[in-house]
Amino acid sequence: MYSSQIKYAFQSFRKHKVLVWPSLFEAIFGIVLIGLLSYFAGVWDLVEQLLQITDPTSYAQFLAVLDFISDHWVRLVIAFSLFFVFNFIIGTKFQAMRYSMVKNVLHNKPVRLAFASWHEYVQFIGIRFILWVINALFIGVLILSFLTALDNGTLTPITLLKVLPISLIIGILWLVVSFFTLFRFASLFLDDKNCIDSIRTSMRYVNRNRINTLFVIIILIAGTALLSLVSSAVQQILQLIFMLPVVLLTSFFPSAETTALWLVILFFVVILIVQLFLGAIFEALKILFVLKNYEETKKD
Repeated sequence: MYSSQIKYAFQSFRKHKVLVWPSLFEAIFGIVLIGLLSYFAGVWDLVEQLLQITDPTSYAQFLAVLDFISDHWVRLVIAFSLFFVFNFIIGTKFQAMRYSMVKNVLHNKPVRLAFASWHEYVQFIGIRFILWVINALFIGVLILSFLTALDNGTLTPITLLKVLPISLIIGILWLVVSFFTLFRFASLFLDDKNCIDSIRTSMRYVNRNRINTLFVIIILIAGTALLSLVSSAVQQILQLIFMLPVVLLTSFFPSAETTALWLVILFFVVILIVQLFLGAIFEALKILFVLKNYEETKKD
């Protein structure tokens, strides 16, 4: 069953390569947003200041970062807040687009680059917000337990031992929530439910199909590991292609430092583009596989 679903995901992706674009648009939007907000917060000035520090072993870089935070904390808070809001609203738009397009693939409908319906988008935001609140509660409890365990404001090994049981409990709870809500978006798009019912349906489905869910998670983890290996191999190949000329230029032609610098910049740009495409392809395959699995097994 799983091999046929994986095969279906690859075959569908070959027919509908347009599925990579939502992830690429989301990544490009995130990069541009980070760049603009970093400029607003003055981060580029900090980077320039850090590059001028010649001794990396000194505390000068650390002190420069502390001074920057103390002088620009208002702008940093505003920048982080704007990033969260814009990324949450607009980033979700592209994420919902991915699922909407995959739904059309499964239903044999025309697949085109189009945003999800307003209902799907709003419910998608609702699911993300509910899970964000749950994760924020977990993190809040963890931070609170850590602060209350401090010995007169001092971090000691005993403090870590006190926090360890709570950390394990929160980690287990997070895994349980992630496990039972794995098919939340599949239910939203294939069952046409609202955000609350999608989460409930996912929990009921997983409770009835725990073995299947476990196998799906194992396959996704294996796919992520394979993606990491492919990314690493590609990066090593590109590093050999770009860095070897840099070494040769700087060794035999000291005056060619500018050319070598542009080769290094080009290397990082190519690496970024390759990583974005690999991530977008994997994301499309993952959603195709998960939704196909849910569609077939929920009928059993």
